[in-house]
Amino acid sequence: MAPRSTRIRPPVGYYKALNEGESASIATIGDLEDEDLPPTHWALAAADPEPTLQQALNGPDAIEWQEVIDYEIGQLEKLGAWEVVNPLSRANIIPCHYVLATKHGPDGEKLKLRA
Repeated sequence: MAPRSTRIRPPVGYYKALNEGESASIATIGDLEDEDLPPTHWALAAADPEPTLQQALNGPDAIEWQEVIDYEIGQLEKLGAWEVVNPLSRANIIPCHYVLATKHGPDGEKLKLRA
């Protein structure tokens, strides 16, 4: 019988760090020592990590990031995506965070920012 394949598990503290606003892109080519991995793993490891919210709002593209975030919040408000309520006792509150992305063209130029 062939051994079961195992998935790559994130390091201890990964999800806690993600909820605290740290970057989700932590893979590096050095982490991918197994030559049998599919090409998508190599592509993801070679990609530049996206900035955290704090890095984006304090970086050189801060004005652009703020416009993208304001647009996204405006769309969610227009759609009535949430309602502010007082939570019930023992309610399971699900945390959320921004996922920032930079769309690049074929030559690597920045096309647009997404939040």
